[in-house]
Amino acid sequence: HQPPRFNIAVSPQKLSQQQTQPDERFSDEFDIISTIGHGVYGTVYKVKSKLDGCLYAVKRVNEIYKGQPTVLNEVYALAAICSNGEENPHVVRYFSSWVDKDKHLYIQTELCDMSLDEILAKGIHLYYPNSTLEDFALEVLRQVLLGLRKLHSQNLVHLDVKPANIFVKKGVFKLGDLGHA
Repeated sequence: HQPPRFNIAVSPQKLSQQQTQPDERFSDEFDIISTIGHGVYGTVYKVKSKLDGCLYAVKRVNEIYKGQPTVLNEVYALAAICSNGEENPHVVRYFSSWVDKDKHLYIQTELCDMSLDEILAKGIHLYYPNSTLEDFALEVLRQVLLGLRKLHSQNLVHLDVKPANIFVKKGVFKLGDLGHA
C-alpha cells in the first residue's frame, strides 16, 4: 500500500533549527495574522494568502524531516482523504504541504473558527445559547463520527481524538491534527 504522492517544494532560504520563524516560501506566500498555537510538535499560524487573500492555518512541524515517514503521517492522511476529490465536511480540509531547506514540514489547511477545547473552556452557551448540554454533546458526537467514518473508509485511524483536535467552522465540527493517523 503506497502512500499518496504530494508535491514538496524546497525553499532557498536557510533557517537555523533553533528559529521558529517561517521559511522564505512561507513569507513570500503568506502574511502571518497570529499564532494559533504552539506545542511540542509544532507551531500553527493563522495566515492570509498574498495570492488569493484567503485565510488559512499553516502548521510548521518541529521535527526535522530526514526521510522518516512518521513526519509525513499527517500529510499522507490528509492527502488520502482528499485524493478521490470528495471533500468531507467533518475533516479539516488540506491544501498544500512543503519541506523547507532545513527540513521543516509545513502543512496548509483550512482555518477553523476554534477548537472544541476552546468552546468547552469558555462555556457552550456563549456559542450555542439555545442548546442543552446533552443536545450539544450528541451533535458534536454525530459529526465527529461522520469524520471518523471518512477516515476509516480510507483505512486511517485518528489515534488522538480529543477536544483540542476537534475544530468547528460555521457550526460544523471537524477532525484535525492527523499527525498520529
